[in-house]
Amino acid sequence: MGSHNKLSWIGALALATTTSLSANAADILPEPPVIEQPPIIEQPPEVVTKTGGWYLRGDISYDWVDDFDINYGGNSFTSASIDKGYNVGVGVGYQFTDTFRADITVDRFWSDFSGSTAGNCAFDVGGNSLIGSCVSSERAEFSAWSAMLNGYIDIGHFKHFTPYVGAGVGAAYVSFDNWRTDTTCTLNTDTDRCGNPGQDWYYDPAPGQTLTNVTSRTESTESSWRFSYALMAGISYELSHNLKLDAGYRYQSIASGTIISNLGGGGVNVDHDDLTVHSVRVGLRYQIW
Repeated sequence: MGSHNKLSWIGALALATTTSLSANAADILPEPPVIEQPPIIEQPPEVVTKTGGWYLRGDISYDWVDDFDINYGGNSFTSASIDKGYNVGVGVGYQFTDTFRADITVDRFWSDFSGSTAGNCAFDVGGNSLIGSCVSSERAEFSAWSAMLNGYIDIGHFKHFTPYVGAGVGAAYVSFDNWRTDTTCTLNTDTDRCGNPGQDWYYDPAPGQTLTNVTSRTESTESSWRFSYALMAGISYELSHNLKLDAGYRYQSIASGTIISNLGGGGVNVDHDDLTVHSVRVGLRYQIW
């Protein structure tokens, strides 16, 4: 019985010692470090810029033409002008790089032409030819179809805005349709006489008499292609990834040409000088890659 108690005390002492050592060992071991996760920084969505691709375009514009000269038989019209009007156009192009693109465009400008002339005309009075004065009013329907190859340089990108400059070369099909001439000739018998008093061939019509001759006629006109070039400047605004609003100015020069051949059967041509067309344009460009 005494031996049993002694063994119990030894076991209890060993257990206590083991527990104490475990506790002390736990006190000696350092606690593992707490590693904090770095904050997650949200990246802005990547802006995808397409440096190449086909696009379609459509434009409307307000056009006007500088006054120009019309010549016939060594004479010039007193006035010649084309009314301001509207233009519509379409095209297809390709964006080669961030800064260069090119397109082919077709557009039509149509309006009304008006002009006038002044000169002399002959009157037959009593078998005598007297010279009076004439003025004419000229009217026609003007149109010009333009087919152009254009190149553009984009001058930087400022958020959604992209300014640009460009140039183009091509041809314009020019027409002056339904040409009508109204001519009014007058002769004042107080001042317009033939010869001098006392001469045999002198003719003196009734004093105070004014003779008027009014005629109207239509002329057959010619239509033809003429060389043309253009200079452009403007700015585009990115409405979406594929769609851009385009606004700009175009200067277009159209070469001179013939309007009427063999005027009145007299072997005289009616020709116009170079035409200068100014356009303020607004349109859309749609990228179709």
